Parts: sequence; C-alpha cells; structure tokens
Amino acid sequence: MPFSQFYPLRRDSRTGEPYIQLPAPFERFIITPPRREDVPHIVRILNDDPVKRWIDGLPFPYLEEHAEEWVAQTLEKSDAVLHELRMAEEEQPGEERDLGPDPPPSI
Repeated sequence: MPFSQFYPLRRDSRTGEPYIQLPAPFERFIITPPRREDVPHIVRILNDDPVKRWIDGLPFPYLEEHAEEWVAQTLEKSDAVLHELRMAEEEQPGEERDLGPDPPPSI
C-alpha cells in the first residue's frame, strides 16, 4: 500500500470531514477537528466544577466568546495542516513529508 500523507486520518464518506479512529478497545471513539456547533458543549464542559478544577489557565467563567475564539483559532491551524498535507500528497505522492518537530495541535 502506498504511503499517504494523511495516514492515520480517515474521511467521513458523507461529510468529507477528517477524523482519527481510536484503536481497540476504544474504536467507537473518533477525534475530529472542532466544529462551530461544539461551542455550547465546550462552554458547558469547561464550566463544570470537576473539570475546571483540573485545568489551569482558562478563564472562569468560561464564556461562549472564549469557546468561539478557541474554535476559530484551532480550525485555522487545522486547515493549515490539512492544506500542507494535501500539497505534500500532490507534490510528493507516496513520499513522507516532515511537518516539523512538533505534532500538529489538532486535526
């Protein structure tokens, strides 16, 4: 099988959204880029007492505008990484491209 810049990313056949499926025994879980519709859920979770006491550096209360800003910034980074992978796939099919020393912060 030829090397793909996108491995281990997969794409949802209906939406085209990239995701990573976790290995067994967690194969029911997938990791996706954040979505704008995630904002209310992020706010609720990050204001939950058992969660907020374990996370340093977040504003409290965590407001909708905080989540919107985080999602926008993360999507911008995610789009940049996916663009880089698309370019590498086109320019160097079958060859691995080094994206730098650090893993991408998100997909």
